Amino acid sequence: MSRPERAAGDPPRILLLSFRDVDPAVSRCATFEFEDVVAEVDAVEFAALPAQPCPFPRVVSRLDAHAPFLTAPLRNDPRPGRSRYDLLFVWVHSAGELNRAQPLSQYLDLADVTVACVDELWKSDLFQRTGELALLRRFDQLYSPSAGTIQALAELTSRPSHYLPPSIDALRFCPFPANRPREIDVYLMGRRRLELHRALREVTAATNRFYLFDTSGHTAVFDYAEHRERLAELIGRTRYFVVDFAKADWADQIGDQQEFGVRYFEAAAAGAVLIGRAPRTATFQEVFGWRDSVIPIADEPGSVRELLDELDRDTERVLRIRRENVLHSLRRHDHVYRWQQILANAGLAPLPAVQERQRRLEERAKRVEDDSGAAPLRALPATAVRP
Repeated sequence: MSRPERAAGDPPRILLLSFRDVDPAVSRCATFEFEDVVAEVDAVEFAALPAQPCPFPRVVSRLDAHAPFLTAPLRNDPRPGRSRYDLLFVWVHSAGELNRAQPLSQYLDLADVTVACVDELWKSDLFQRTGELALLRRFDQLYSPSAGTIQALAELTSRPSHYLPPSIDALRFCPFPANRPREIDVYLMGRRRLELHRALREVTAATNRFYLFDTSGHTAVFDYAEHRERLAELIGRTRYFVVDFAKADWADQIGDQQEFGVRYFEAAAAGAVLIGRAPRTATFQEVFGWRDSVIPIADEPGSVRELLDELDRDTERVLRIRRENVLHSLRRHDHVYRWQQILANAGLAPLPAVQERQRRLEERAKRVEDDSGAAPLRALPATAVRP
């Protein structure tokens, strides 16, 4: 996997531990994109994870935490030319993935502040994950996009724990200045509720609409940046993007916890209209709570058709939704804003490249706001006559 160039003229101060060389899975591509933006705006070195996971990782982990002199022969300096960094950052799907980096001290000892972000943290099973919690206690600060787990995480690890909303490369996903026709009527990516999926298939087939959905599961990608470019293009050609809260089809695991993932942000940044379900939480309202950010849709075919027909007719409303989605994404939800939050909590000042990216984001937003400059956000004519 390719790695972005370090900011010119700045010695590396960030050590970024990435899975891009060992697990180029489609589910990690958004994380790799985040890492790329961080490398664009900061002075970053990438640390390579070992190709083969550590044998007996739990044994090594306990020894490394309580008797580190015993794990000294197992350690390898991932950056032999550099003795110290201001911050180490790693983003994992689950805390157990940190076992691949055992012994952890070979990385943690290289930085003044160590930070881990964990995607999958559900309050319902957090108390049973004692091994993973032990791994997280070795970091100075913790982050997660699972807002409902943050308080319990802080209590169980005794570490400062912060909510980190998902984010996107808003410049990549912004549909302006390209003028792509929105030829995909409905796009549903990833997990789905079967009742809604069946209703969408029935309605789109009956009304000559184009419904795009996945027909395969978790896979590897040839090139993560290429994958993100293609995804941005697909959503930028989409009218209505279906969203649901995280793992809505796994009620046994999530319990009553409602979280929302990166799909909401990708769709909004690309100027699609989001239809589906939104979490009924204060966090969602704070992060994504502008008018019509998500339009509710029922699982019944009649209701689905009624909503799609209504939106197709109300071109002014659709134009406003698309425009507001893009503007909020450019001004609030680019990766650079999340990186600023991490730097501030670590006591580090942003480098000038952070302000430069924010300038570019605001410049793009102002162009989108221009009356005739937002051509790709126009409500295009219906793709076909709906019988």
